[in-house]
Amino acid sequence: MFFNVRRVLFAYLVFAATLVGCSPLRTSSTVGGQNQSDCRKTGTCPTLERTYDIPESVGTVFWSGQFSGSAPGRKLPDGMAQLAAKGFQNIRILLSPAALKSDTYDITSMNFTENNFLEKAIQSPEFSQAIADPRLKTIAFATFDALVVGTNGSLRRMMDNAFLQSRQTDIVNDYKNFALSLFRTYKNTGKTFIISNWETDNAIYCGSAYAFDKDFANTPVNGTSFRTWCLNNYSAAYAAKDPQAAITAIKLWFSYRQQGIQLARQQAAIEGITGVKIKHAIEFNTIHLIKDIGYPNTLFDIIPSLRPDIAAYSSYESTNVGTLLADFPTIESKTSGMEVAITEYGFSPKDFTLPQASALLAKTTKEIQSLVSQGKVSMGQVWQAYEDGSPTEFGILNNKAENTPLFDSLLTSLNINP
Repeated sequence: MFFNVRRVLFAYLVFAATLVGCSPLRTSSTVGGQNQSDCRKTGTCPTLERTYDIPESVGTVFWSGQFSGSAPGRKLPDGMAQLAAKGFQNIRILLSPAALKSDTYDITSMNFTENNFLEKAIQSPEFSQAIADPRLKTIAFATFDALVVGTNGSLRRMMDNAFLQSRQTDIVNDYKNFALSLFRTYKNTGKTFIISNWETDNAIYCGSAYAFDKDFANTPVNGTSFRTWCLNNYSAAYAAKDPQAAITAIKLWFSYRQQGIQLARQQAAIEGITGVKIKHAIEFNTIHLIKDIGYPNTLFDIIPSLRPDIAAYSSYESTNVGTLLADFPTIESKTSGMEVAITEYGFSPKDFTLPQASALLAKTTKEIQSLVSQGKVSMGQVWQAYEDGSPTEFGILNNKAENTPLFDSLLTSLNINP
């Protein structure tokens, strides 16, 4: 089975580092002295315009790749504004102390403690300016509170059962205050906020569920396989003796998050707040993988019992080999009554050829939007917004916010003329 090299390497390196035909919306042919098509291609369209009528069910992930035209200290709001100007109404971003670092959003002015990071972050000028943009309707957060990842974002206490139980009240209150701040600040805006995590199965299986399942030899060190290496180092890395114990712990973390969000909903109702939605999502990134070797995974062993608002699928197991539609009945069997979202899919022109990647992106987008039209999924979010200069490049825009062939292919699949 082909696997996505970048997704395995990126997730594993995060682990290892801590272990060791629609018309444009404008009606005039020139805007700000530019020909309209030039404005679309170069990403220099005026603020609060939308260049392409991209449906809300098509989103993108704004993470490691950045917009090079950002002013100092404004990577997040300026990068988001460019995406909104392109026409995106649906964007996913990282909300973690790790997101403040220079290689991500480069935010240096925020003061916070373990107990209040989420609320402080969302109230900061950088985050609040980014998400207040009226063109943005759905904002998803890959959310990691500082209680479990620490103030530098490097810990993984979400697998530490004893720690979680000892800090239950703090974690619940952190998510309550975070969600309530969103309710109060964005009431009557029509926005939807999704509080999610990132690729639970990779988090549980030493950074790469795929490598654990396939048990690659001499990985990450010579003389041992990936699975053996992972299990031998498990308790040192996770404060859990094995993946099953880690799943038991992370279910606690998810349940505390859900409790906090529900308390915020109750308080918002008491205050008469309407016109804004907040949903809790749990992201899975395996379906048959991991289960096929007798180990627990998120789709089968976490989501059915916790029943989050959204079962979010980082879908490379399916989309890289063209089995999304075939795999969907299995997803449906475990998510009855829940919203399902495809929260990552994408194709690198360095893993494939550029024509192949463009064709696959268009084909998969059409499949996801077909599921949207059937009411089976709510959205698909493309990894990722901007090129990041990595060995396996993914960005659908270059770092000047200019169209790439991938973005043009995405538009064409939506019957939008690039």
